[in-house]
Amino acid sequence: MQNIFQINSFGASNPCVDMDKFGASVAYAVNGSRAFVGAMGFNSDQGRVYEFAYNQTMRTWNQIDTFIPSDIIIGDCFGMAVAPSYDGTKLLVSASNTNHGKGTVYYFKRPDINSPWKQVGTVVPTSPVSSDGDQFGIAMSLSADGSQALISSTHENLYGNDRGAVYYFVCCDDIWIQKDIIGSPNPSSDRDEFGSGVSLSANGSMALIGAQYQSSLGKNRGLVYFYTKENDTWGQVSCFGSSKIGSDGDSFGCSVALSADASHAVVGAYEYPLGGKYRGIAYYFSRRGMQWQPMGTFYACKPLSSDGDEFSVSSAITPKGDRALVGAHFCADGGKGRGLVYEFRLPQPYYHKSLWDSFWNWLTS
Repeated sequence: MQNIFQINSFGASNPCVDMDKFGASVAYAVNGSRAFVGAMGFNSDQGRVYEFAYNQTMRTWNQIDTFIPSDIIIGDCFGMAVAPSYDGTKLLVSASNTNHGKGTVYYFKRPDINSPWKQVGTVVPTSPVSSDGDQFGIAMSLSADGSQALISSTHENLYGNDRGAVYYFVCCDDIWIQKDIIGSPNPSSDRDEFGSGVSLSANGSMALIGAQYQSSLGKNRGLVYFYTKENDTWGQVSCFGSSKIGSDGDSFGCSVALSADASHAVVGAYEYPLGGKYRGIAYYFSRRGMQWQPMGTFYACKPLSSDGDEFSVSSAITPKGDRALVGAHFCADGGKGRGLVYEFRLPQPYYHKSLWDSFWNWLTS
């Protein structure tokens, strides 16, 4: 197992009140120098999204922006999920409880990372259309260039009661077009909540999808599925669960995060007890061929997790796979349920520096 170290923790600087649920969603952008954090509980579950910039000298995250659409109302849960493009100029944000729980995904753009965000549209499933309570937008992920998206509805009943489904979209002239729907993996059963976590590789050809209440390895232990895409159609390749330390009710797969080349991943299990109740733990995996191998586990240290924090309800990993952000949306550091985000240094995976630099220069040119 590899050594994984906590290097940071941060919350919202202004505003910040009890039950904001800061850290409900997290995401990196701009090669790990920007971070987006959802606080879906802000203002009685109206919700809000924060943007942070990393100060390399001080090695701290500084809040630089916060925003919310004009049509969001109390109870909508804006910020349930966030998904930026790698260059930080495109962003999807979900409000999973709008319109009687159908859910809405908002699409934002800006010309560069120093400009304000402008809402340019929404993303809507067409086959099937959302029903009351589906909660479209529970989890989301964008490809590196922001042209492809996976968006889940964990309460979609197309394949069975609360089995869940994941929609695949392609963006054309700022219009998001549904190309495929992923559901009924193997194994699968009612109330699995397939899509609790989703993550795309940089080129959009591989994906991880979590089903946090899948019970084939034990009641509500959870499972994560690995998919590849061919001609806009997704096919399941493999699936995996938690290591031997896993237990019933852990909710493994509540969040998932892939590195750019899909060689490394972080998976959350936010109901793992860790000597208490619902404290949470995160797993670090490495891919060998089409199979995933556990490389280590990690949890909140400063401050230490308390009962009910639900550490790893959200997770993100840098494109290189060298750092991870993990949300604990009920962490009471500074106030009840205000939430906190932790950052960790992951074991440095091998990558070819010149190839990576060439890829990054192409992406940001």
